[in-house]
Amino acid sequence: MVSWIIIVVLLIAVILLVKAKHLKHKMSLIVLVIFVIFFYTTASVIIRNNNIDTGSLNGISQFTQIYFNWFIHVASNVKSLAGNAINMDWQGNVSNALTNSSIGK
Repeated sequence: MVSWIIIVVLLIAVILLVKAKHLKHKMSLIVLVIFVIFFYTTASVIIRNNNIDTGSLNGISQFTQIYFNWFIHVASNVKSLAGNAINMDWQGNVSNALTNSSIGK
């Protein structure tokens, strides 16, 4: 049932994307479609891996708790990765670069 709802939402988004006249609207729809696909894919994996019954209130509560815990961990990992990338020395070996640039002269 949920997969049909997602397919209908994506179809409507694609139709709106084709009919959108302004770039701002098209970009918004593209971001929305990517978000829906991301949510559907990650939700399906979490439901399948944890054998969650989404037909009950307890199952929905369990899914919500697991999904948001997972999402917080992903955001924390992305923050850590970005912080480590920013703190890296991206200059490289300056003396080696100067030597290589003088070879071409």
